Amino acid sequence: MTERRRRRRPAALPEPATYYDRPESKYPDRVRVSFADGHKEIYDRRVNQPRPVAYINYPKRRTQT
Repeated sequence: MTERRRRRRPAALPEPATYYDRPESKYPDRVRVSFADGHKEIYDRRVNQPRPVAYINYPKRRTQT
């Protein structure tokens, strides 16, 4: 079964194309891999960045004594 399964998978070509979306990216954000049968796949990396915390300056209320 494993030999039949391997025959159905096309071989990947050696040079994937890398795309950097931001100048500060250390690793590529997208990678395009081409296969021997002419098919192309694009792998996309999504990183959730922390959202900025909104600071609201409320005046301190006096407590009645």
